[in-house]
Amino acid sequence: MGAYTKAYYAKNREKILASNKRARERDYGRHLQRAREYHHAHREEINARRRQHRKDNPEHYSLLRRARVYDLSPVGFKEMYDRQCGRCLVCGEHKKLAVDHDHKTGLIRGLLCSQCNTAIGLLKDSPELMRTLARYVEECAQQVQGG
Repeated sequence: MGAYTKAYYAKNREKILASNKRARERDYGRHLQRAREYHHAHREEINARRRQHRKDNPEHYSLLRRARVYDLSPVGFKEMYDRQCGRCLVCGEHKKLAVDHDHKTGLIRGLLCSQCNTAIGLLKDSPELMRTLARYVEECAQQVQGG
């Protein structure tokens, strides 16, 4: 860009931006029509690129799904993950983590491995059932040790 053009743009910046905005608004229908035609003509190529991108970036799409399902942003998930040092809150294992949430309130409790998250679900999120199960396992362990 030459010195004259730079000076003209600097002096008339607001006027140029307003003119460009009016042109975009005026031509929006035509732009939209051209975009639709392009997409229709190149549908297979576009879909192949999308599939490849999804395949190449599984973590990105996993974060997007979590964001949609649990109303949790990718940044929010990353902060929780870092706070937990990438470990399950129950067993402490360093595995792929799932979002654990209260099924009644929908509130997110933390990140758990799929086994711990499934166990909580199978026990119907009931602390009483979990305590009963823990007592049962402890009693069985004592019986085996005692004879």
